[in-house]
Amino acid sequence: MKKLAIIMLYLLVVILFFIWNKTALINPLGIIYSYKTEWGINVPMPEKREEVWQSEASFHGDGEWVNIFQYSKQKISIEDSGMIALSTDNVDEAKNKIEHFITTTIAMYQLQGKDIEQVKKAFEYCSIKPQVGDFYFYRENNGGLDYFIALFKLEENKLYTFEWHQ
Repeated sequence: MKKLAIIMLYLLVVILFFIWNKTALINPLGIIYSYKTEWGINVPMPEKREEVWQSEASFHGDGEWVNIFQYSKQKISIEDSGMIALSTDNVDEAKNKIEHFITTTIAMYQLQGKDIEQVKKAFEYCSIKPQVGDFYFYRENNGGLDYFIALFKLEENKLYTFEWHQ
């Protein structure tokens, strides 16, 4: 009887951990925290989060994610975020990185024989164009197999994030 109680308690703890973990990852605070710990970017807490794209669940945690974070109309301080201001010298780099993320994601789904219309619609919805004066962040891990792009559009007060894990 004591063994059964211990097993049941263990199962309860495991189930509660998975429920908490899933909740933390869809909560904007949890996502912002994961960006800081995994990628080293420190962004302010948004008012609202919109998930534009999330790939199908994978056992290994592989996938692609695109989020838009909306901030209030008051000026947001992103000076300590680790993002850099886009200038004429680096705006093309940001455009190329975002375009690479989008085209690679679409091509990957097409190669897998999946319907890519949903993917295309998601990226059309968040068609963003980096401009001089916006703020940009890029970091890669695992020899470039995992990478993260963030673009803060000043005129919209929105942060667009693109996360790739393979």
